[in-house]
Amino acid sequence: MQEALICGSPQPTHAADVTEDVDLAVASLSEHRAYLEGLGDHPMADPEVLRDWLELAGRQAQGRGAAVTFELFSF
Repeated sequence: MQEALICGSPQPTHAADVTEDVDLAVASLSEHRAYLEGLGDHPMADPEVLRDWLELAGRQAQGRGAAVTFELFSF
């Protein structure tokens, strides 16, 4: 049997706690200036949106902290 974890699923079955890495992730995204400038004044042009997403996923999956969620597929 093979398995795959797919990020961004509307029905996640697993989560990885990334609470300790959120600041680093936001800082890393902040360095992608050309990408962010290309977004213009879209709300996603603010790297802090990444923090919001991770913290929302953490609350939904773990009740606290920050997380990346996945759905497990077995085939």
